Amino acid sequence: MRPSGTQGNHDEKEQVLAHMKSGGKLVDVRSPDEFSGKKTHMPVYPQEGVLRGGHIPGARSVPWAKAANPDGSFKTADDLRTIYEKEQGLKASDDVIAYCRIGERSSHTWFVLTYLLGYPGVRTIVNADDQRLAAGTKANHKSAYDYAMFTKARD
Repeated sequence: MRPSGTQGNHDEKEQVLAHMKSGGKLVDVRSPDEFSGKKTHMPVYPQEGVLRGGHIPGARSVPWAKAANPDGSFKTADDLRTIYEKEQGLKASDDVIAYCRIGERSSHTWFVLTYLLGYPGVRTIVNADDQRLAAGTKANHKSAYDYAMFTKARD
């Protein structure tokens, strides 16, 4: 979510907070266990990097792999509309931020929503976990997300 390429973490935090306040949609593309806080990283990786797991309040859990077939190809547009629109209530007119741990999974969802479904207002958070969206650590030293934006699956 760095349109100018030079914004700092504080600017991104403010953008996310403004997005939330304006009713923008958040899509957490991580695994259900990461979303709930049971795990802090993808299941096959060491559980590292954050002191507390969870998700941004109000985010919808839509793991990125739901958009893929078992062979790795994308699901049909109709199947994708079912996942994102019928099941999650998203609309093409929504302002959407997709996020994960470091951006590789959310970029998949960004592609799906932007290019396969035609949503014009989709962004991602770059290195969300590295910026400590997940709470209270200072591993990034200047993180604007040290303010515990994530909650332990309260909503």
